[in-house]
Amino acid sequence: MIMDSKGKSDTFITKLSLVLIIITLSITSYSRNMVWKDEIKLWEDVVKKSPNKARAYNNRGAAYADTGQYEMAIRDYNQSIVLHPEFYLLYYNRGNAYFELGQYDIAMEDFKKAIALKPDFGDPYTKIGLIFYNTGYHEQAIEFLKKAIELNPYDHFAWNNIGVIFMEWDILDDALEALKKAVEVNPDYDKAWGNLGIVLRRKGDYKQAIESLQRAINLNPSYQKAWFNLALSQEMLRDIESAKKGYEMVIKIEPANSLAEEAEKRLKDLK
Repeated sequence: MIMDSKGKSDTFITKLSLVLIIITLSITSYSRNMVWKDEIKLWEDVVKKSPNKARAYNNRGAAYADTGQYEMAIRDYNQSIVLHPEFYLLYYNRGNAYFELGQYDIAMEDFKKAIALKPDFGDPYTKIGLIFYNTGYHEQAIEFLKKAIELNPYDHFAWNNIGVIFMEWDILDDALEALKKAVEVNPDYDKAWGNLGIVLRRKGDYKQAIESLQRAINLNPSYQKAWFNLALSQEMLRDIESAKKGYEMVIKIEPANSLAEEAEKRLKDLK
C-alpha cells in the first residue's frame, strides 16, 4: 500500500504518542508495584498509622513468615493477640511460625487454642497431625488428619499426609486411595502426584507411576525425589535411555545427598 508523507507523519506521531503513554504507565506501574511488592514495608506503614489494629500486626507477621523470618512474625502475632485475644486465626498463624521453627510443643498449644475458639476450623487439626507425624506418633497423626478431612474434605495436605503414613505402613491400597483424593481436590499439588507415583511404582504399575511422576515434575521441575522414582519406573520397563536421563537429573538437582548417591550407583549399573 502506498502512503503519502502526511500519512507517514501521522503514523510516526501516533507511534510516538503510544510509546510515551506506555513509558508513563510503566513508570507509574513500577512505582506502585515497588510500594506493594515489599509487603513488610507496606504493613510497617499500616502499623505506624494504626498501632491499635490487630489486623495490621497480623498481616505484617504473615509477611515476615512468608520470607522465613519466623521470630519477627511471632513478635507481631504476639502483639496482634494482645489486641484481639479471641480471634482464632491469630493463634493458628503463630502456631505455624513455631511449627516452622520446630518448636512443636508451643505450636501445639497455639493450634489447640485455635480449635478451642473455633472447633470447626480444620487447619489446626492438620498441623497437629503433622506434629505427631514428625515426632513419630503416626497413629495419633492419622486421628487428627482424619478429623481435619471430616471438617474440610478438600484439605489436600491432610489427604496427602494420610497417604504418606499408609505408604510407610505398606498399606498401599489405602495409601493409593488417599493420594488419589489429594490430587483430585488439588490437581496442582506436586508432592501428592509424586507420592502417588511412588505408591504406583511399589505396586508394580510402572506406566501409571510414570504418568503421575511426570505430572509432579511438570509442576515442579526440581522435584528430585520424583525424578528418581521416574527413573526407577523407566528402568523397570527397560526404557534404559530415559532412566539414565532421569538419574542424571537427580544428580544435577542436588549432587550431595543420598538420592544422588543412589542415582550414581544405578547409572554405573546401567552402563
